[in-house]
This record gives sequence, C-alpha cells and structure tokens, in this order.
Amino acid sequence: MNTRKLLLNCITHAGVLTLFSGCVVTEWMPSPQPQVRFQSKDYEDPDNIVEGPHHLYVLNENHIWEDPESNRLTERQKFLLTKFSPKIIHGYMNDEDHTNGVLPEDAIGEPELFTEPSDPQEVHLKVNTEHPTLFAEYREAIYDGTRLPQLIYSFWYPDHPKGGIQKGKVDGRIVRVTLDTADKVIAVDTAMHCGCYHGIFVAETVEKWAKEEFGILESGAHLFSERRHKDRISWNVRGLLTGSIRDQAPVLYLTAGERFCEAIQFESEVGGIQKIETRPYAMKSYDQLHHMHPDNNNAVTSSMFGPEGLAIGGKRIGEEIFFPTMNHPGWPRSLDQVEIHWDQARFTDPYLFQTYLRLPNKCLQQQF
Repeated sequence: MNTRKLLLNCITHAGVLTLFSGCVVTEWMPSPQPQVRFQSKDYEDPDNIVEGPHHLYVLNENHIWEDPESNRLTERQKFLLTKFSPKIIHGYMNDEDHTNGVLPEDAIGEPELFTEPSDPQEVHLKVNTEHPTLFAEYREAIYDGTRLPQLIYSFWYPDHPKGGIQKGKVDGRIVRVTLDTADKVIAVDTAMHCGCYHGIFVAETVEKWAKEEFGILESGAHLFSERRHKDRISWNVRGLLTGSIRDQAPVLYLTAGERFCEAIQFESEVGGIQKIETRPYAMKSYDQLHHMHPDNNNAVTSSMFGPEGLAIGGKRIGEEIFFPTMNHPGWPRSLDQVEIHWDQARFTDPYLFQTYLRLPNKCLQQQF
C-alpha cells in the first residue's frame, strides 16, 4: 500500500492522533506504489478488480472538438488525443446518502464557476456530474534529445468523500499516455490533481526491449525499465501493459471514494466491459479550465484555479496541519503546479522520464 495512503488511513482511526503529538510529519518519506498482482484471467471480469457497483466512462462516439481553446491544437494532436482517450471503469459509492443525492455522487463531472447573490464578487467552484468531461492537453517528453508525444487527460469530481484529513471539496485525477516515435504506447502514468498516488505502467514490449538492451537490472529494481536513485525516491513501475498491440487506448480501474488506481491495461486485454453501464464523456481542451464563464456569463472569463494555481475551494486543512513543509498538500491544482512523490518532482517536467525511467533505444528510433 502507498505509504501516504496508509498514513492517512491510520489518522482516521480514533486515538491515532496522539502518535503525532509533539512531532512534525515531514514529506521525506518513501512512497512506493504497490505492484499490481492481477493475472491475465483477472481482466476477463471487472468485478475481479473493482469491488462493488461501477460505471464505464468512454469518449462520446460523436465527439467533435467544439471549445474555442481546442483551436490551438493541431489536427494530428487532436487525432492522437481522441485515439488514445482512456476508458475508465470507475467504482461508485452506493450508500444511502449518495443514492438519494444528499452528498455529491462519486462521479466524473464538468467544473463550473458560480457566484452567490449575496456576494457577486466571490467566485465559487462546483463540479456538475450531469456532464462527464475530460480535459485534454498535448505535451512532449524529452528523452536523450528525442521528443516523445504525451497525451494528458484531466477529470474532476465534486468532492473527496472518504478518509479523514483528506476529505474536502473538489477532487481530480490526471492520466498521461506517453508514445514512442511511432505513436505507440510506451507507458501510462496517473496521479491525483494534488500530486498524490502517482503510479506508472509500462508496455510489456518496452520492458522486453529494455531487457534486451540493458541486460542487467539496476540495484533494487524489479524491472529493466526502472531507474534507481540513492538521493531521491525512485519510481516503481506498478505493472505491465500486456499484449503486442500498443496503438490502442488504456483502460483504468478506479475504486470508489478513494479513487485509487487499482490497475491499467490495454483495451484488447480487457473483458467484461460490455456488461457495465456506460457513461459517455465529452472531451475539451485543458485550456478551457482557465477560460470559464461564471454563471454562464460570456462577458466574464475566469479560471477554476486561484492564486498559486490551486483549485478554488479545494483546501485540505487537515493535510496542511500534518504535512506543514509541503506545498499545500492534498489541494487539487492546475496541471503545471502538480508535484509528485512528496513534492520531489514536477509532473509536467519534460525530462521526468529521462530522470526516472530507462527507456530502450527502440522507443527513440523512427525506423521500426
């Protein structure tokens, strides 16, 4: 289990707070992501991976790019973002309060800005689950001088309903698909929009190439694509995307409430999807989140992120108390402000993969 997840879960139990009396919890703690232990047969039925009721989110089959901000994307970028748009098997809380609408549904939605008549100058943020939406961004990683396409998808929830100090309004997750020079998947990594629970899954073919090229595991690594560091937290590859067909969308398995990513797999390796209730989502440019119109007033444009790129209303007071040296821990934020592994690295750093992974040369060559 992720160390921070274990720590936060412990804090929710009565009496555990006394463990931290008179001491400061620091961010320099190991943050291993658990290696996925599911076998190929487990992916034949989503019930084997996501417990309880769940939905399947897929891109609307009639999707077209309509938001004005998407005009800055090239046609090739739009094509790739559409082609690799993730499918999400998402658990949802089925307790009475959520079912009756007393609490926000554990579902993906569209952020909206609004004001109250009593104070029209203060802008508030809500997430409308009637309009499931993913916000897409095109970036590039740089590995040994080679530019690799990165397809980033951001989605949002009304709240974080489970846990102790991590409860709060507004929640979000990021999914990133990194391609090689042949536009085939190298890896898929994901994190919450606060930077928590980052984990990466590497294509089985890429791991095979890494074994052929490098021959020897780095000390402490369990896969050839892993790079190890002595002066910083190294990445653990959580699992392999199996199968030889790498030009297809990933499928994510997310739990209810905690929204923990249990697994990621290529679509061709997954069964049982047809039996799940489907919720189509729209897809817009990520820039749309910075060009929103409070109260649907087109004369006013604002961002869902306030000072320091932090989501409006998303402060986690409890986490700031327990992790005082971190940069607003637990608070969802804009893409370029997301820091992972205890604020060790910036999620959108183009040299991130070069620092934390060993990629074989076959990922960087044009002619294959």
